[in-house]
Amino acid sequence: MSSRDNYSNFKSFYTYSFLAFCYWSINDRKQSQILLEQSISFFCRDFNQANTSIERQIWSAGYYYILTGKTYHKLGQIDNAEIQYNAAISFANQTNFLQVKAKGLTGLGEIYMQSNWETALKYHTESIQILDKMGAKCDLAEAYYQLGLTYQAMGEISK
Repeated sequence: MSSRDNYSNFKSFYTYSFLAFCYWSINDRKQSQILLEQSISFFCRDFNQANTSIERQIWSAGYYYILTGKTYHKLGQIDNAEIQYNAAISFANQTNFLQVKAKGLTGLGEIYMQSNWETALKYHTESIQILDKMGAKCDLAEAYYQLGLTYQAMGEISK
């Protein structure tokens, strides 16, 4: 497989992932699910064959788990979303990719905000600590926003 083919396959994975998320955004869950499955298929088929830098492979794998977790969550497939976020955290622990770990924790916090506030708070707090140390301001803002939504759901607006 040539590096041009690898690049094309990575583009296909990203394109289908983002399209799946976009279709979810306009409430076309059926098309979103189809595109998500195609994205996963591209990723699983091509990731290990990729002739790209190790950094790009790590980045791609880390964000693959985050994006598929987020899309599954938006589609209401909470179990699949949780699996993907946990896979992101596990992958991040193996590769020391702290930003992906923090985003995975934020994703789990979003899931648990629906059913277990204390667990959600734990995940959000851990994510915030990681992102603050890194200085990842955009992701830190999102983590604080999700923490705020959790407190709002708890009826603790003052926090």
